[in-house]
Amino acid sequence: MSPRSAMRTLLDRFGALWSLLCAVHCALLPLVLVVAPGFALGVWWDDRVERITVLLVTVVVLVSLGSGFARHRGWSAIALMVPGLLLMWSALVVPPVHHSVAAHAAAMAVGGVLVGMAHLANLRLNRGHVHGPNCAH
Repeated sequence: MSPRSAMRTLLDRFGALWSLLCAVHCALLPLVLVVAPGFALGVWWDDRVERITVLLVTVVVLVSLGSGFARHRGWSAIALMVPGLLLMWSALVVPPVHHSVAAHAAAMAVGGVLVGMAHLANLRLNRGHVHGPNCAH
């Protein structure tokens, strides 16, 4: 495996893990708020943490899937990434979604899972890449 290929694989694995952890965080946070309101964990539901996480997820998935798409020309990863990012960003910037705890948690959790699945699809496409007449490199 070339160093470049190893870096792409590492980036996809990191992105998938980060996106899926984000989804778990978003899915469980409302439960934590209901079950344990006395916890001094205010930093975990701070809007800044959420914005930074979504921004990081966005940058990683765009770089990773962008370079992967240039290599394999497969659309399945992009088809998962786009709705995932749209859901995550809508939870941050669309007032009805952002201000509803249930809608916000659902949009973030489902969006995070879709972005994580996009990374996994990209890994699979990169592994199955065969050099052919349409190969971009």
